[in-house]
Amino acid sequence: MTLTFLLSRRLIALLAAGLVGWTATEMGAAEGAPAPSQGKFVWPDLVTTDPDVAVGFYTKLFGWTSEKVSRGQESYIILSHAGQPVAGVAHRPAGPDSKAAKGARWVGSIAVTDINQVVSAVTASGGRLLFAPKDLAGRGWQAVVADPEGSIFGLVVPPAGREKPASRGQENSWTWAQLLSAHPAEAIAFYKAALGYEVTEDTRTPRSDDYLLSREGFVCAGLTPLPEKAGGRPGWLGYIRVADIAATLAAAEKLGGHVLLPVQDVPGALRVAIITDPLGGAVGLVSRPARAAGEGTP
Repeated sequence: MTLTFLLSRRLIALLAAGLVGWTATEMGAAEGAPAPSQGKFVWPDLVTTDPDVAVGFYTKLFGWTSEKVSRGQESYIILSHAGQPVAGVAHRPAGPDSKAAKGARWVGSIAVTDINQVVSAVTASGGRLLFAPKDLAGRGWQAVVADPEGSIFGLVVPPAGREKPASRGQENSWTWAQLLSAHPAEAIAFYKAALGYEVTEDTRTPRSDDYLLSREGFVCAGLTPLPEKAGGRPGWLGYIRVADIAATLAAAEKLGGHVLLPVQDVPGALRVAIITDPLGGAVGLVSRPARAAGEGTP
């Protein structure tokens, strides 16, 4: 479990450009597009060798609270914001062949209605099953898979009443998911076949090869090509909305985190950055400057 992204200048520019699509989630809501039953990211888990360090970092940085719950023989921690669950933290010891004694990785889970059917579609389309479907108490049926490039994501059948994304759009909560792919044509084919996404060009970015992944008119995520020799690996990256991105970066560093992408101003009145926690878990940050708070969605 190492850093998800090692960023070059070119890759930084790609990430910033792709974040213009972040406004698509708000646009979908404004246009009245209801969230679909399948395809949206509804839950992130941090898998880490040191839950105590991770929980300390995120609760102090975002003002989240933590609660340890029982999950079989393993402990599991739920992180909440304003009384609403926003993420989970699971312990996973470093493997015998691991090059690092400590690490962390965020894994976002996508809502599905028939988990066995989707797992079959994933493997039939060239993906891999990493964690077989299992019914977890209070969490619903879950599985973990990887696309053909190795980008890891979860599948979940949310319990009744928990179909909505975890506090999406609020400050200090998740607001966007973005896939970096070295082979976008193959990635598009995979996510269409495995999850039934409609993939369209994101016409709001200056690039002609940024895409949006949608279901039933609701934008669920973005896809940005990862060029050769960009200095990074394919993977999913989740973004958290914050009020003051510069202050959040400074606080993250004081808490032992690292800045991968310094603050960037993005067309569309957004500011973005990327950090890692002290264990290497990568998280994107996004904010709207005060001057843009009253402006409409681009």
